[in-house]
Amino acid sequence: NVTVITAISAAVRSKTAQSVAQSTFIAMGAVVAAFTLPTEHVAMKWAFAGMAVIGFTMMALLFKIQKHGMFTTILGWVRKLGFKLQSLGSKEEKIRELDNQIFEFYNRDKKHFHWCTFTYLVGWMFDTVEIMVVAHLFGAEMAWHHAFAMEAFISIARGFNTVVPAALGFQELGILGLFSIFGYGPELGENYAIIRRGRDVVFA
Repeated sequence: NVTVITAISAAVRSKTAQSVAQSTFIAMGAVVAAFTLPTEHVAMKWAFAGMAVIGFTMMALLFKIQKHGMFTTILGWVRKLGFKLQSLGSKEEKIRELDNQIFEFYNRDKKHFHWCTFTYLVGWMFDTVEIMVVAHLFGAEMAWHHAFAMEAFISIARGFNTVVPAALGFQELGILGLFSIFGYGPELGENYAIIRRGRDVVFA
């Protein structure tokens, strides 16, 4: 018995909190990588920092769009492209109500939004334990800060699931590259990539 507007606004708010937490996690990973990577990986340090800046820029734009009404804004863009969308004319009031409900949440329930974001951030950070456990089982002791930085940027590789189903290939290449960059070798990275993919399948 949950209304469509409540369901959609809840999904948008939750996804926003998750995205903010992920951007924060990536930024923290970039800082850790900048201080722990060997000096010969200067280019990678700048690349990690650039990814963090891009992530926060996208989050700022997301909040700005939501402030002006995300769905109303998208509808306006579509109409500027020449699409009439007459079928949505009668639903514009509902769309504005949806936008208002989303934006009011950030102002009215800031505490809940912050807790939601923090919970997602803890979830992202807890994934670092998995990398350390797998490395330990294969006889390699991994520093926590290395696992933290690697997990932060593996999440970027996973982001390709929007264009490639399950980010197949992108996630594995990302893991192999990160394990090599941080000095743990491609063999351990390959083993972890397979185990992680197996975990994804079981979880799904």
